[in-house]
Amino acid sequence: MKKKKKKKKNKKIKNLNLLLPISIIIILLFLMIIALIASMISNMKPVSKKEYINQVVKEVFYDKDLSIEKLENTLNEPMINEVIFIGKDSALRYKPSEDIIKTHNLQKYVDLQEKYAAKVEKKAKQEIEYRIIKQEDNSIVYKIKPWYIYKYSYDLNILKELIMENAGFVTKEKNVFGEDYNINEFKARVIALKILDKHLNDYNNTTNETLELNMFFDGAHPREAELLSLYYNLEGVTSKTSPNRMTQEEKSIEVGKMQDYLDAAEEEGLFNRKKPYKI
Repeated sequence: MKKKKKKKKNKKIKNLNLLLPISIIIILLFLMIIALIASMISNMKPVSKKEYINQVVKEVFYDKDLSIEKLENTLNEPMINEVIFIGKDSALRYKPSEDIIKTHNLQKYVDLQEKYAAKVEKKAKQEIEYRIIKQEDNSIVYKIKPWYIYKYSYDLNILKELIMENAGFVTKEKNVFGEDYNINEFKARVIALKILDKHLNDYNNTTNETLELNMFFDGAHPREAELLSLYYNLEGVTSKTSPNRMTQEEKSIEVGKMQDYLDAAEEEGLFNRKKPYKI
């Protein structure tokens, strides 16, 4: 009789041991379902226009891993590298293919390019000021105090061409394009980045120029090209220093200024006319 009671007791303990893990699994599944429902409710909550645009600015100007694909997806516009100055696909980081870099031993140039491009990017992110000052039913008003990265890129290209011409390449002639030309252009851009590194403060917004602009919405989303306009304004494309606003005379003066920078760089040992691509 005692043996039967003992067997029943052991069976109950065994059943309890089986129920315990099943109960834990059920509780965990229940908690996961609650978390999933909470997440779905959170995602269903409407995002304000201000939150939406702030997120766009974060993605297109402050994302360190920004690629041309990400930019196109966010702006819903096709883009080219020449107008991108932030992120891994920026014009400042343009380089030849991996095969060319390896074949022509260009890795030192690539490393130097990354060093100076990162400094420009950091400067732009530190200096720019952006905020939304008004939100209405179908629009917002935003203010930008830009750092003139667009003007910087314009001067960088002038300096690059001056360096190439010094090396014997006539950059205006289209028939020179090819692998040799691309390699020389890349080297010249890196040297130009190095020279302009001393002049980054030239592109500070010392006059406190502020762009105050409207962005119009259709429902929850900005109208066509509004986000692209925002992106260009962040870069200073529409600012008073923009090359798009320069007269021909002002452009000539800018070329002379870059020539002065090149002459000063030679005196300081940053540039060698006999070996223009020396780093």
